[in-house]
Amino acid sequence: MPLYQLRGVDGRLTGNADRDTRLIFQVDEEAAAVNVIAISADGTEYPLEVESKVNEVSAFDIYDVEEEYYEALFAGFAGGESVYDLRFICEGLHGETCVQTIEKAFSFTNGSGVASMDGERLEVMVSGRDIIVPEGAVIFDAAGQRCGSRGLSAGVYIVRLGASAVKVLVK
Repeated sequence: MPLYQLRGVDGRLTGNADRDTRLIFQVDEEAAAVNVIAISADGTEYPLEVESKVNEVSAFDIYDVEEEYYEALFAGFAGGESVYDLRFICEGLHGETCVQTIEKAFSFTNGSGVASMDGERLEVMVSGRDIIVPEGAVIFDAAGQRCGSRGLSAGVYIVRLGASAVKVLVK
């Protein structure tokens, strides 16, 4: 299952997409093909053009090694202003297919430039195997599954509150 992030024109993580936003993601295993579809609230599907890339340093700042990742740009995105789900479809090297849909993954604005943030800084702290978050924040593991905040396994987690999101490492 994919680990994904949205990066604004300034390179910062964002929950809002616009024409300058990049969707960066990785999949757990080698894939023969990867497709991503943005699905609007009314169910309309908008396929995103996906490009495979190799980075000498982790695109996710997790490891200091060469790795493969995927990138999709919103420059030609045909959807309107709305909240979108993301559906990742990965076809394995041996014909197997996995599908993961992340509900309300991002909101899209038709503007260009940095999407506006809600002005609040998301304060998150790690204490042992617990992530301490503000009330209303949601935590997702690397597979995109929603999880609690206490007694977590070592790994990378995404904390989201409103339009703000941060990546957290639990050691």
